[in-house]
Amino acid sequence: MGAMKRPVIGSAERHVEIPVHWIKEKVETGEVQLEYVPTAAMIADVFTKSLAREPFDLDVGRLGMTASVDAELGSDAEEDSTQSPLIQQASMEG
Repeated sequence: MGAMKRPVIGSAERHVEIPVHWIKEKVETGEVQLEYVPTAAMIADVFTKSLAREPFDLDVGRLGMTASVDAELGSDAEEDSTQSPLIQQASMEG
């Protein structure tokens, strides 16, 4: 986010692709506003990090998703009607 606000791009940032420059232009023209988001509020962490059970469950819930299989309870994918068909298929094949 800091790089978007600086007027000059440093040598370490020269590898940045065109989409980032497009975003920088949108920030400069006021079409896009960047806001700080604290780590605890970054729900996309569920897709990018290995999380402990509690933060994982919290982020999954905030995204409106459900966990596919609860290994601790040994639930079967065929019995869980809340799962998507692709998750059910993967669970049955694995």
